[in-house]
Amino acid sequence: MSKFFCIVSFAILIFSGNVFASQQLGRLLISYGSPIHYDAEASGALKDLPIEVRRGIKDFSAYKAGKDGDISILEISSIQLGAGDPVSRDGFMFAVNYLINRPGVSNLKYDFVDTNTSGYPSVRVKYKGKYNGANLGGEILYAYDVSSNSAWIVVVFYSWESGFFSSYRNAAEQAESVINSVGII
Repeated sequence: MSKFFCIVSFAILIFSGNVFASQQLGRLLISYGSPIHYDAEASGALKDLPIEVRRGIKDFSAYKAGKDGDISILEISSIQLGAGDPVSRDGFMFAVNYLINRPGVSNLKYDFVDTNTSGYPSVRVKYKGKYNGANLGGEILYAYDVSSNSAWIVVVFYSWESGFFSSYRNAAEQAESVINSVGII
């Protein structure tokens, strides 16, 4: 009977979408149930920046993952700047402005708090708005390491239907769980 119970329990976890896999992307660790892949298109977007901006960037990588439970999309970026451009707390506004200026996004409201991630200074942002008329919400974590002049941005997107059976609370809790899982080594 216990063998059957273990198999059934494992199957329930697998098919419920709540199994989180720990994944490492350079120095960033994160638990997310879907595979996270290198995003060549986003990583290559640097070529569209002015040359004086590109000169200040030593390394940049972007990653993306699809749906996991109530999470629609996960996007992760890591950047290392050259010696002339130190990373700072203000870098979190890059991610916020990215959302505000994203096509289809409107009425974006956000709130942020200073925190730390694995001992590194961080800013955590919660946001809500509309995307092409649908409800949009999520969290952003911006963490930075002054000693290596590196920064990481983790963006979690979710949507929900309004009404009595709204999945907003589940989506918000899952986004919070993903952001809480982030570590920097």
